[in-house]
Amino acid sequence: MSTEVPTPAPTKGTEAAALLPAKVSATEKFKRLEIRRVNGYLRIVNLILGALMLWYSGNLLYNTTTYKGVLDALFLIAQSALLVLFELRDNFPNVAQGMHDYLGFMFTAYGRATLFLVMGTWAPTQDTTGIVIGVVFCILGLINFIFILAHPSYKQAMADQSEVQAPVAVVVVEEAKTDYGATDAPAKAV
Repeated sequence: MSTEVPTPAPTKGTEAAALLPAKVSATEKFKRLEIRRVNGYLRIVNLILGALMLWYSGNLLYNTTTYKGVLDALFLIAQSALLVLFELRDNFPNVAQGMHDYLGFMFTAYGRATLFLVMGTWAPTQDTTGIVIGVVFCILGLINFIFILAHPSYKQAMADQSEVQAPVAVVVVEEAKTDYGATDAPAKAV
């Protein structure tokens, strides 16, 4: 008794292609990324590296012996504090509108990449730790630039996020003041 096992007949090329998963290009995978999640990861990395740069520049300020070193450290402290405060803007609603008004360049690909490149090229002027931090900041600037500029839904995601957190406008009606002169000081009682 021989039992033959049936073998499937060879399929045509189109049928076989329909059974295999379609190849997706790298650009298509990039466009399919969930931008809110990626932006959250970028914010965490920005916060960690900003805090690292803040610590590094504070340590540099403490250990420096030259006037140039003090100025370098103060510059790096200001830039890293700016980055940390910008990334924490959602935690401070009173500051969020000011951040949007005065740090608007951080919402653009060119502005954010420029800040990271300035920090990344300034830090290596100090020592080997600065070189490592500087290279990481330059790479982070490039990654932020690519995501902000090239991702098709980044602008829409940020617009939706800012609409949710938009501050409520309060209208204050002031009473009419009498004209006291140039200083608006009340008249002195004699």
